Amino acid sequence: MAMSTSKESLQQQIFKCIATATGNADILTSPKPILKAFKGDHAKTIFLSQLLYWSDKGKRKDGWFYKAYKEWEEELFISPYQIRKYTKEFELAGFIETKLKKVNNTPTVHYKVNPKAVYDWIVKKFDNRLLNNLTSDYEITSQSYITKTTAKTTTKTTKRNKGISGENSMSFKTFTKKNPESIILDDIIPAVDYYLASYRSYTGKIHPNLKENQWEKVAVKILYVESEHLKTYLELDELEKIVDKHFVTE
Repeated sequence: MAMSTSKESLQQQIFKCIATATGNADILTSPKPILKAFKGDHAKTIFLSQLLYWSDKGKRKDGWFYKAYKEWEEELFISPYQIRKYTKEFELAGFIETKLKKVNNTPTVHYKVNPKAVYDWIVKKFDNRLLNNLTSDYEITSQSYITKTTAKTTTKTTKRNKGISGENSMSFKTFTKKNPESIILDDIIPAVDYYLASYRSYTGKIHPNLKENQWEKVAVKILYVESEHLKTYLELDELEKIVDKHFVTE
């Protein structure tokens, strides 16, 4: 294919070449301000961008559309684990709603974008003061989480453990088998396992069993961190550092 001699940019010419060769020239966009707000996370930025793109492309007039994890993976080259993680973060931020419904007898996540929440976030997030404080805000959040965990939780561990085991209590392994839908992120099980192993290593005892609703709270909260300007999940290695500090703090 001969290159165009018009005033088209090189980028436009390349895109036309791709369209001619492949039959389409689908472009995945990462708006730079959002990419900056997401600390350079291209996958997260592209996922939000495509959620916005598909929000008015579905057949339903109420804004709901569905996509299987495999479809997202093929479209965005993002793993199902990342999609689940970002989905939960966007839900917590109010950007989207989700529900699980069957499509061709297969449970599939349905999405609905909340335009007002996204617009409000953009207005607030792109205030220069917030952009400048975004990185330090995450650091403060993590440190605050560590402080609360080590200063408050450690002093109350013995009191809380008394009377936990007993009727209707169960191990975490039993809980996960009974409630697989509670494990929203792949890192939750290794995170809890790390805590339980650390508990046994430092105390010399096996952690008491908990009731089902107590394990559910653990599964929901163990990786979650929230501050005034940020709602996010810790990576597993960050959680491990917090757990280590928890057990060595008087």
